[in-house]
Amino acid sequence: MVDPTAFQSGYVETLRAQADQSREFGEQSLTPDGFWRRTQNSWHGGAGDREFDGDTSEVQRDQFLISTGIDPWTRGQAKLLSSTKNVMSTGISNILKLVTANDVLYVANIGAGSYRTLNPSVSDPVSVGSPINDMASSGTRVWFATNNGIRRVFDGVFLAIQGSGEVKYDTVAFVSGRLMASRAHWLYNFSTDDSSGTAPDPLNTFLVQPGWRWNCWGSGLTHIYAGGYAGDKSAVYKITIRDDGTALGAPSIACQLPDGEIIRCITGYIGVVVLGTSLGFRIATISGGNLTYGPLVEINGGVHALEPQGRFVWFTWGNQEQPYSLPRRSGVGRMDLSYFPRQPLVPAYANDMLAEDDNREAVRSVATYRNTIVFAIDGNAIQNARVYRQDLQSFVTEGWLVSGSVGFDLAEDKIFTRFNLRMAEGLGAGAKVEPSIGPVAFTTVGRGSTLSYNWGLGLDGFVAGASSDTYTVGLHVFRGTNAALTPKISRWTLSVVPKAPSQVRLYSLPLIFREAVRDLNAQDQRMDPWAELEALQVLREGTTFVDLQLFDRTFQAVVDMVSFGDGESTDYERNLRGLQGICIVRLKVYL
Repeated sequence: MVDPTAFQSGYVETLRAQADQSREFGEQSLTPDGFWRRTQNSWHGGAGDREFDGDTSEVQRDQFLISTGIDPWTRGQAKLLSSTKNVMSTGISNILKLVTANDVLYVANIGAGSYRTLNPSVSDPVSVGSPINDMASSGTRVWFATNNGIRRVFDGVFLAIQGSGEVKYDTVAFVSGRLMASRAHWLYNFSTDDSSGTAPDPLNTFLVQPGWRWNCWGSGLTHIYAGGYAGDKSAVYKITIRDDGTALGAPSIACQLPDGEIIRCITGYIGVVVLGTSLGFRIATISGGNLTYGPLVEINGGVHALEPQGRFVWFTWGNQEQPYSLPRRSGVGRMDLSYFPRQPLVPAYANDMLAEDDNREAVRSVATYRNTIVFAIDGNAIQNARVYRQDLQSFVTEGWLVSGSVGFDLAEDKIFTRFNLRMAEGLGAGAKVEPSIGPVAFTTVGRGSTLSYNWGLGLDGFVAGASSDTYTVGLHVFRGTNAALTPKISRWTLSVVPKAPSQVRLYSLPLIFREAVRDLNAQDQRMDPWAELEALQVLREGTTFVDLQLFDRTFQAVVDMVSFGDGESTDYERNLRGLQGICIVRLKVYL
């Protein structure tokens, strides 16, 4: 029989007690009974982060999922990228290669026999007398690998033919102060001043494997690198530069790529070697000339060319995926070799400048021309090949910055309650930022409202009722009417409250244990307190649900605790048959 005066009912607490053990106050000092917060105040860790807070041990959350038109590379702010402009348009279906020499941009029409220059106006096509397969620059001279030897141009003037005039050369490169070239499976080192028309002896006296072709060159501190392939096999070979610098050694293997991944370009820079492949890019460390590469960073369409400047390396990126299924576009990406946010050989990287139109063709070349980035996009059946140049005087009209999923390390739904956005500095007329919070942008905070021009002010919006297990934060940034100004985002904060998870209701039943208990009908009922206690013990030690009837309601419950007097009921021996008192039984009902 239950003692109604001591009957209790309640719930298991869903939030545990929190203690702040840190030496300084911060977000961890706030009570979890209020808003749960996630904040981001820098984006220089780059793209590719699918889970913003998936690893709760990460203190520095400086990455995002994807962007377009956004420059995240200054710590503590995100802004719009420089715009681009079309500076040259050539024939339909052309493939272009770019190099610079003496502040002149050379644009070779691969497969044709001519090139153009930008200086700063566009020249008429200049013939080299034979179809061009590749082009290289030393900074002052330009060489063309053609179907009839190596052609040389100095200061815009055609000078000489190097190598056998009847031989097709596939590649040419100026690396580590040497002019290198290849044809079929042979490698050559030319003198930069040779105009004899006679090809030097090849560096390699072996055939790597049938069908092997060399397709790219790169440099290291003490070695020159040559990349090639046959079928789905690809490798990079090293060529030793002798200590006195007078000669080169025979090629030997530096690294092999996984089957199905083909090397396309190589750049040695800031102590590492960047490998552009048919699947993306890898960063390799150097030891004795051998290369040990890290994980593959997948890039749609692969990487055809690399261009280092400062701490960055720009890489070609055609047909780029855009946030929220926006139309794909082509341009370049950028990696920061000074910062490896999560893995030792995976640098921060992100989408960078794009063609000003919706061109989606392959990007095969990127270069630096008069302190600006230029890149070339292939032509197709209906559109000419084009060259685009970074415009340092103008920002793109809009951009998107999308976070990885924010889950608060909890699988259950959370209720979105508040979003706060702050800007690093004032905005121009018409500029604004529209945050979209969702799994798929289902809630927009502040749509259509222009943010304050005043320094440090931003947006503070509330939305009630929307719930999800994870959220993404999408920031749609608009430039405004002044092309020379861009919004600069300094921080966002997402606040939620946990949606009540599956609740556990507690019932505490005080059972009267006596040998005779008077029921509601004033009749004495005989009982064996010890037998009843043993029966409850069996239920406590079992793993099955029991029926709990409270008045006219019945629940499935689990016996969680049985206690009698000052100790657990299991402490009572068999000879205590005559025990008297209150036995507390606690049951859990899972709702």
